[in-house]
Amino acid sequence: MAEQYSDHEWAIINDLLESNPALFGLPERREKSIIMASWNIRKFGKEDGHSEHARKFYARFAQNCDFIAVQEIMTDMFSMRDLCRRMNELVPDADYKILASDVTGKAPGKRGNAERLGFIYDRRKIEHTEFASDISFDRSEVIKNVNKSIAVLRDKVIEETSGDGIMAQAKSVFGKLLDFTGFESAKMKDFVDFIRAPHFATFKVLGDEASYDISIVNAHILYGNAKAREKEFLAMLEWVFLVAGRNADIAMMMGDFNLDFGKDNQFRRNAIKAFLKEVNVTRSQQIQTNFPFMDAHLEFGEFKTNSREKETFDHIAYIHQDPRLPLDIHNQFAGQAGPDNYDYGMFNFVKLIRQAGLIAQDENSKEDFTKFEHDVSDHMPIWVRMPVPHKGQRELKS
Repeated sequence: MAEQYSDHEWAIINDLLESNPALFGLPERREKSIIMASWNIRKFGKEDGHSEHARKFYARFAQNCDFIAVQEIMTDMFSMRDLCRRMNELVPDADYKILASDVTGKAPGKRGNAERLGFIYDRRKIEHTEFASDISFDRSEVIKNVNKSIAVLRDKVIEETSGDGIMAQAKSVFGKLLDFTGFESAKMKDFVDFIRAPHFATFKVLGDEASYDISIVNAHILYGNAKAREKEFLAMLEWVFLVAGRNADIAMMMGDFNLDFGKDNQFRRNAIKAFLKEVNVTRSQQIQTNFPFMDAHLEFGEFKTNSREKETFDHIAYIHQDPRLPLDIHNQFAGQAGPDNYDYGMFNFVKLIRQAGLIAQDENSKEDFTKFEHDVSDHMPIWVRMPVPHKGQRELKS
């Protein structure tokens, strides 16, 4: 078990947090708005090694949320049930429930990192409606994708041996193909299917004679080859746009996309817009998209959501046709239109622990993150605020 903070150190952390929760991005719970959050909690299960202090810390954040998408839930569901129980105990009259996916990331009886994706939602404000499913491509499409990858491999081998004579070339090509025993799925540059199947569900946010009908995809995109993860992300985006968007005017993507755009934020944003514009034209639709955590004009600069504060892996995104919801042009004004209107942020517990003086320096003056990465998480939670839907709700103007 990794080293953990002492009771005294946790007391320092918690006292500092309560002295000014907003300073560290902890959203405030408000009656006329909802908080929807996403958090990859590292190895979130019974044998995960998280301390009782860490479990209380999760609940301290989650109790301020009406809806939370969780990634990297272990198969036993112990920690997810424990978190839901604590939330119900902490929030007066709350009615939090769990909706979780099947196990994904490995085949039964095979090696791999098995996990679930899950939602916790307060049924006083949000109800689960008709749909809940893991998402994947059908078998015919998977076969097409595999055949495409094999063709790419074949062409590459032929190109590499094109300078040899015909017999030498044939021998080299067939020799390499005979040695081929299969692809390593996580390292394939071409998309075949999701390594971890995203989880899709539909919800209704309840309000005063109005509602939001939302299709939500919770995802943990593969980590590794940059091209492979980008293509998996784009495949998910296409699925959300073409499939989930048909079930409601609002679709949302939440989760750990393992996709840091760095200096290419605007380039990637424009690429997504171009993709959506092309599909809109093809299908005569008018879908809007907003990826607020890709924006760079934020109060604290870019949100670096991993605990090392180097990458923006985690995202909450809107893909919608509802004029009540924010577009990307509204991100720069988030939090300025009143306490219950559109806002978004990140609970920066690394900043909290650093200001508590508990992130040690090693002999090379590098910060030691191991205590909280293993006990709390190696990702920080992100959130968006939306007004509770109500009759006469104003449209957000572009």
